[in-house]
Amino acid sequence: MNEGRMEVMKTYTKFSPNHFRGGFSLVEVLIGIFVLALGLLGVAAVFPAIVRQQRNATDAVQGVSVQRSVEQVLRGHSELNQADVVTYDANGNQTMNPLGWSLLVGDRSFSANGAWMNPNLLTGSEPSSAGVSVDVRKGDLFVGSTGAWGYVTIPLAERLFPRGFGNGFAGGNGGFSQLNASSAQPRFVWDFVARRVAAGERVVSGDSALANQKRYDDDALQLAVFVRRIDSGIRIPANQTLWSLLTAATPTVVPVAEESTGRPSFDGVGGGTTPRYSTIRSMQLAPVPSTGTGVLLDTVTVAAMDATTTLAVMRPFVEVVGQKFVDSMGLVHEITKVSYGDNPVTPLNPPQLTIDPPLPQSLAVDSSNATTRPWVYFTPQVPASVSVITIRR
Repeated sequence: MNEGRMEVMKTYTKFSPNHFRGGFSLVEVLIGIFVLALGLLGVAAVFPAIVRQQRNATDAVQGVSVQRSVEQVLRGHSELNQADVVTYDANGNQTMNPLGWSLLVGDRSFSANGAWMNPNLLTGSEPSSAGVSVDVRKGDLFVGSTGAWGYVTIPLAERLFPRGFGNGFAGGNGGFSQLNASSAQPRFVWDFVARRVAAGERVVSGDSALANQKRYDDDALQLAVFVRRIDSGIRIPANQTLWSLLTAATPTVVPVAEESTGRPSFDGVGGGTTPRYSTIRSMQLAPVPSTGTGVLLDTVTVAAMDATTTLAVMRPFVEVVGQKFVDSMGLVHEITKVSYGDNPVTPLNPPQLTIDPPLPQSLAVDSSNATTRPWVYFTPQVPASVSVITIRR
């Protein structure tokens, strides 16, 4: 009897909820927390890169859509596509008055050798030189100059995408109110540089001015269009919108800003007291010599910058995967790889850039000859899209 009771008590004790159970020691908990922290740190390090890659992929897809819209705008722009006007004086002599795109191709001082022309930089003044000009204080674009033929203005508001609708209707008094400004949030801005594509006819010595001008008018025009994402660091006051900030009569921010050195600031302001619009720039490439004869057409280094900036300042923004540029033949290239060398002690200086597509054979010149190295055009900010379109009038 007692032995049965003892057996029951043993069984009860064995399965009792109060029976001691094993657990984790404090050391084991600390080790687990440490391992978890390392994993979280790894995720945190990778997450920004993933977000950046996703944003770049989204920009690339949307950039194509924006690019198509820009092409439609340029081909259908009412002022830029006006036909030239021929007038007659009292003696019946003809005079051609160029309008629209003819303000460029009809001007003998514009791209005489068919080369891309850097934009003329203005600070609130009117354009006085042939070609495309940009007001670095507001971002407005100008085609032509203040010469006898005049110029066409392409305001910044026309180059923002998506475009807003200006100030909203206030109602009642039939006017407009800044309080009802469009809530559209533009994400991209586009710019272009231009060059002449000669039709083959040249000026004939001794021929009439009108006849020679018509020979120039037969030329076509190429535009290298760059679409960029608007600076992500722009601060928007509570009572305004991004659209109203960028299109104000005296803007305090611009869509893409740079410092005085040309370095992009990504905050819409730059380093000065007034905002400075970041423009299209040019740089000189040096094809990399191969181990045998000739050069590697798909590998280049950056050799020099235009006179408005320095290579040392611009390197971090040029020598990156995804950067795009247009060469002197109108081909768009993209950097697909940046090689710093295998030796961490003595890295390549400058780094070698793998580009797609490779340089054309005609541009694969002697990399040691600074006078014949190809010049290309780019934006300090990695563009969402770049394309070259031809305008024939």
